Amino acid sequence: MLKKRLFFVIYSIIIILMTSCSSTQNNEKLSFSEFSIGEGGGATGMISGFTIESSGKLFQWRGRLKKDTLKELKKLDSDTLKFIEDIITKSNLIDLKYEKPENFYRFINIKMNEKENYLVWAPYFQSDTTTNLNEIYEKIISIINNSK
Repeated sequence: MLKKRLFFVIYSIIIILMTSCSSTQNNEKLSFSEFSIGEGGGATGMISGFTIESSGKLFQWRGRLKKDTLKELKKLDSDTLKFIEDIITKSNLIDLKYEKPENFYRFINIKMNEKENYLVWAPYFQSDTTTNLNEIYEKIISIINNSK
């Protein structure tokens, strides 16, 4: 009888510990499966930037193709992911259509389960949209750089 009680107590403690420990996974569903942000162009055609997966993994890349130099940096915490998600949704980047690149350009690519949205613009071009996109770009890059 004592063994049964001891077993029950130990088993209960294990269950409580397993269910009460905080998880490092992002339990909140994000609007994107993959989010990329970067800049490039010019005489070399080189691009550089970051990619964030919905799991929170942050990658950095530089080159002609991001696949060639993709390097995992870290896993972003859920607060950082939520902050970036809020910027994406509140800025309506998912539905915004804007493709006006020049020799040097910035871009944001949002991949979702159902669709993909690619925004590209010349950062020095004067318009309300490019000013807004530059502010969003700088804010997200700053968040990423402060998280590295």
